[in-house]
Amino acid sequence: MKTPALGILLSLAAAAISVEAAYQFVSDGGTFVDLELNGVPATFHMSPSTGGKPAFDGADLGTFSLADGDSLFLSGFTNETLESGGQDIFVGGFVHRVQKTGQAGAFITNYNTGWTEVTTGREKHFANGMTINLLAGLTNGLYELEVYAFAQGNFSPNLLADNGGSNYIATFTVTEEPQPEPEVEVTEHGKILVGFSEVLDTGFGHDLYVVGNHEDVGNWDPVHARKLHWTSGNVWTGQVAIQAGHALEYKLIIRTNTAAAFCDGNNVIWPEGANQSILLPPQPSGPYAAKAVYYLSGWTNANLIYQSGSDTNWYAKDMVRLGPGRTPGEFLYVVDGIGQPGDRIQFVPNGWNGPVQEYDHSPATGGDYYTRLDVLFLQDGQIYNYWPPASVSSSRIVVTNIASSIDGIPSRWTRIYLPRGYDENTWKRYPVLYMHDGTNVFRPGGIYGTWAAETNADHLISLGMMREVIIAAVDNSSNRTAEYMPPGDRYNQPGIANLYADYLVHNVRPTVDTHYRTLNDRDNTLTMGSSFGGQVSLYLGFETNVFGKVGSMSTATQYATNFMGRIDSNNVHGIRVYMDVGTGTGDFTLWDIHQRLYDHLLADGYVVNHDLRAEIGCGHAHSEWAWDLRLPMAYEFLLNIGDEPNWLAQQLYPPELASTNLSSGTVQFYTDTLKGHRYILEKNTNLIAPQWSGVMTSEVETLMWSVKMLGDTSSPTDPVNNFRIRVQ
Repeated sequence: MKTPALGILLSLAAAAISVEAAYQFVSDGGTFVDLELNGVPATFHMSPSTGGKPAFDGADLGTFSLADGDSLFLSGFTNETLESGGQDIFVGGFVHRVQKTGQAGAFITNYNTGWTEVTTGREKHFANGMTINLLAGLTNGLYELEVYAFAQGNFSPNLLADNGGSNYIATFTVTEEPQPEPEVEVTEHGKILVGFSEVLDTGFGHDLYVVGNHEDVGNWDPVHARKLHWTSGNVWTGQVAIQAGHALEYKLIIRTNTAAAFCDGNNVIWPEGANQSILLPPQPSGPYAAKAVYYLSGWTNANLIYQSGSDTNWYAKDMVRLGPGRTPGEFLYVVDGIGQPGDRIQFVPNGWNGPVQEYDHSPATGGDYYTRLDVLFLQDGQIYNYWPPASVSSSRIVVTNIASSIDGIPSRWTRIYLPRGYDENTWKRYPVLYMHDGTNVFRPGGIYGTWAAETNADHLISLGMMREVIIAAVDNSSNRTAEYMPPGDRYNQPGIANLYADYLVHNVRPTVDTHYRTLNDRDNTLTMGSSFGGQVSLYLGFETNVFGKVGSMSTATQYATNFMGRIDSNNVHGIRVYMDVGTGTGDFTLWDIHQRLYDHLLADGYVVNHDLRAEIGCGHAHSEWAWDLRLPMAYEFLLNIGDEPNWLAQQLYPPELASTNLSSGTVQFYTDTLKGHRYILEKNTNLIAPQWSGVMTSEVETLMWSVKMLGDTSSPTDPVNNFRIRVQ
């Protein structure tokens, strides 16, 4: 049995039973059996109930390979019983046997090792820390694990559960053959989609969350736990994308879901028992095993002090001088073999300028640099995922008036942000983010303040934490509420967001595309706004085919009942959504809207950390300063630096053959691949005067790195064939 299927909840269960007896102990929903499946704890309840655990009876525990060293242990049981007829309970017990289907095995009785009185007349008997190897001595075949529970009082033993006259039976398969690893989907950002499902009545106003030992599940902080979605029958479900290769530990916790209580870290009910755990499968192997930093400095020597991923220790490593820099007295340094690919790294270079020791701090943070890039170039306080020009211009903003051809939509001013190096990097094209209420987007802003969108972008781009992007901040008109209101809804007047969408798509966007080097496909066309601007952003994402990524801050859809109804009744999965709300003045009234929208997106198949990010601004009011504070989270998610190729990595790590397979006239080459590139297998028969011809071209790699097979299936007619792999 390999790694459990991802998208599972690591809690399973078994059911409560009762028999008619003169003196009966009633196990009313409190009989559980604990197993360990390949090191993963699993709790079963002995009948379907509201106890929150799946049923043991009829469960398929999976296939266990003896060749792979798989394991299945009985690790404990719990009986919670209600005294009846004035009896005292002396002991509780749990009986099990393992038998091949169709054969009879011997029962083994396991007595409790402890008990507690839950309430008057109710006792909990339990045994834990057991390590009974259920696979011992087994061979190939289908097996049954049969169980029942009993209690003994001052009269006679009584069954706690008889399953209508039968014991409880789960099945499993044993094989002596190795089992293939299950296919696991790794996302383009190196995460695994993990599903959670739990049956639990949390009570009115309380929701179920998952929290654990990784930032993707809140780093054990209840305030940053990920909420699951309630469905009929008190079933809570949801998927969360979590870093591949992580040894995940987590718990499902109950929290009061109100704006007033949400940001209180003590607002939590922790479940009893050990943490749930699962080792997430790693990403495919890549062309590099760690991170590399290239650095230009006038120091006579340099080193890097760094911390990476979940390892909280700090390390120092000398940088190697590769050669001269851009000018006399400057040098190019490199350090590699640090951190883990895909992890966030925090670092500061330091070195000696003659007799003086110096530190190079980030202009953006005033302290350490941090980034998720695996291969990066640090020059003049700026991090790049490509080899930068010797001199890089700063970002700038161009203001233009864009005429309207749409009846009812007036022309207006648009402020266009161009990122650093736009003039020098003529080879490069950029995604475009269209933002609403343009007067407030950039500094100095309007009467309500500013999002400081250009400053936030400059800082995150300088850290390699977001993509270089063109931002078009489109002014609102005097008819703002109607333009931002979806058609079919009204606030004082009917919504005409469809006309505003036409203006953006047919006037603003062509103007930007004509004058600037843009990437204008859906994945690279984004929109973002707040309040009613957040509402129209959702409309543009869900009801047009133009915008593939949406930021909706402090979403104000309280008047758009028909639009929300369409979201409720239609599946709107297919774009990437960032959404948030504050708990302060003005925003707390939008709390229920935020929660309703979040639940509908989960129900439609959105996955937290993958195509959905929902954040809470603790104490944040409905204002520009709050959107300024939360904007970096939206930037990092919607303009994830991992959405584009790492051109520096491709330059420094060209394709290498991982392995070769030759058989019956067919040749197959396996090569490391990097995101955003095609790989072409070519061959010729003469290296002196080569005429290379294409044999096979791969699809564009979508993962940050992977391994692809390129092959030649034609029978060679020449005695010598030479092959090469070229990157496009």
